Amino acid sequence: LPVKRGDGPSPEDGPATLDANLDTFVRNIESIGLLASARGAKVLLTTMPHLPSKMPEQEGVVPSWGDSMSMVHGKLEALADARSWAFFDLHRAWLAQGPDAEQWFEDPIHVHPEHGDLLKAELLASFLIEKKLTSVSGR
Repeated sequence: LPVKRGDGPSPEDGPATLDANLDTFVRNIESIGLLASARGAKVLLTTMPHLPSKMPEQEGVVPSWGDSMSMVHGKLEALADARSWAFFDLHRAWLAQGPDAEQWFEDPIHVHPEHGDLLKAELLASFLIEKKLTSVSGR
């Protein structure tokens, strides 16, 4: 059956559903990473940049969207650590851009398709070069 946007568990469904959903997400990411590793690829997990100050919060919803994103990021970092995969906190690097970080977003979780994607690529490229995860040298 096709999945429609908005289908599936969300923070409004409660902590137990969200925990189960996160476990499924992590298991899927781990499976993809293990297959990639088995084929000789280097695995890199990253966080997803978003604007915590602009995340929709609803009274009585636990955990909040911002807390949910933090939980996802924490699980990705733990998975990368457990599997000795590279991990880049793209969200933190993004926010380190300072108050201008908002200009690269269309909404709280979607970066602008032109200049937001460009910044994302630049931050990832810098990380890959710094950690020597690519054979391309910095310019």
